[in-house]
Amino acid sequence: MDNGIQIWQVPLNGSYVVETWGASGAQGRGKNGDSVVIRPGSKGAYMMGTFNLTRGTLLKILVGQAGSQGTVGPPSLPGGGGGGTFIISSPNATLIVAGGGGGGGSEPGNNHDGDPGQTVEEGSQSGGPVGTGERFS
Repeated sequence: MDNGIQIWQVPLNGSYVVETWGASGAQGRGKNGDSVVIRPGSKGAYMMGTFNLTRGTLLKILVGQAGSQGTVGPPSLPGGGGGGTFIISSPNATLIVAGGGGGGGSEPGNNHDGDPGQTVEEGSQSGGPVGTGERFS
């Protein structure tokens, strides 16, 4: 373990099936964080691939964590997004990534449920360009 990153050494040359899941986003809650769920968070993406790996190769594995419920904000509390899961091979080449799910909005109306984990750079519902969180209508 290195700063939360797990290290795994490939034991034998061969073909390996690797699966990854991104973490889920948290629910958006009503005023003052009451128990009423306004918008649900979404599940993270699932990715699978088969890779030919060489004995002794070190894989760095970072597992995304579930989004958390906001504690400070306007009267209502949006949910935080889930973290992505990343597997990197030596020397720092991306092997596979699964994006985390978006957090749910906190107000009824124009806010959306959290986006599911994506295979593109921007979410499909509420995500802004380049991850800024801005929404353009």
